[in-house]
Amino acid sequence: MVFDLNRFVRDCEQAGGELNCADYVSARLRYELSNPVSMTAALPQYDDEEVLLHADDNITIFLIQLSPNLKYPPHNHNMATTIALCSGTESAAYFRLRQGQPQATVTRIYTAGDMVFLPADVIHAVGNPGTERSVALHVYYGNLPVVHRSVWNSETGEALPFTDENYFRLAQPLDPNQAYTPPDQTQWAATQ
Repeated sequence: MVFDLNRFVRDCEQAGGELNCADYVSARLRYELSNPVSMTAALPQYDDEEVLLHADDNITIFLIQLSPNLKYPPHNHNMATTIALCSGTESAAYFRLRQGQPQATVTRIYTAGDMVFLPADVIHAVGNPGTERSVALHVYYGNLPVVHRSVWNSETGEALPFTDENYFRLAQPLDPNQAYTPPDQTQWAATQ
């Protein structure tokens, strides 16, 4: 069966209010990721790093396409999340707050076909160590655009309110000695 993004969004929306929503989404994504190449081919291509596909009180779905050699700052979601990496490679550093400062605890590398569940209290920073753009679906169990969240400056540890402006402004190259294209900040500037 070919992945159908519209059907996936509708099915997730319908499951959004159910107690087993995360179980349903995880099982569905695991099935779809059995052929990540086909799944990626069925997804629309955008120039933006992040594209909101759906948001309501119960569930939010983003298509995330990270540019190579790009890392975003530590941030939280304040809700559980399932991430399905459809193509490329992504790094994820996980943090704990110690005296209000994010301290890295572990870093993982994910490749096409991997799926990860993040509990609501996780703080993480994502990046793309690969040479091609990565593509992932992020399913949040709540209305992410209206939740109060935080983003931390990687250099100073300062906590800031999560805004698209802060998030994109604090993005950095993973390797400063390699080519780096900062995220297109016009994607958030146009909505301000």
